[in-house]
Amino acid sequence: MDIQIISKHFHPDERLEEYVRDKIQRLDRYLPTISKARIELSKEETKAAKDRAVDQVTLNCNGTLLRGQERAVDHFKAVDSVAGVLQRQTQRLKAKLYRAEQRGLKASEQLAPPLSMEEEPLGQVVRKKRFVMQSMSPEEAILEMELVGHGFFMFLNSKTQEHNVVYRRSGGDYGLIGPEAL
Repeated sequence: MDIQIISKHFHPDERLEEYVRDKIQRLDRYLPTISKARIELSKEETKAAKDRAVDQVTLNCNGTLLRGQERAVDHFKAVDSVAGVLQRQTQRLKAKLYRAEQRGLKASEQLAPPLSMEEEPLGQVVRKKRFVMQSMSPEEAILEMELVGHGFFMFLNSKTQEHNVVYRRSGGDYGLIGPEAL
């Protein structure tokens, strides 16, 4: 697994980097198809000291992305928490792939049965919405998102002519999601 560690607003010591690598590498035992892991460690100045260390991990499992983010008093505790979140996600993905294999929908690789047969029920689509997608800049899309009071907004990017999504991040900033060329 290719592991990339990025730090923001501080410089991690070797002990922390080794601890993070070890914790994330262990996820490979639950889902061996993890090819890349991107870990962002950041320190934020918050009023609550228990939320200052923020660890965000994104795993690439043959094109399927799993993401977890946790806050804690230090990065050791935050990476423990986010590893637990990702462990549950990898087990859920493995169970989903196993069920698909059993139904004959996907025969790309053999997977062992899931470790736990207790499955968390997934939600279902209860509402569908269609709308005319206007061409606009990401800045205009953020304004529209704020006007309607949503946490995200889908739009046609006027600069790239691609469908994009802007969303509000927990720190108050915004994110932009777009397709990646194959």
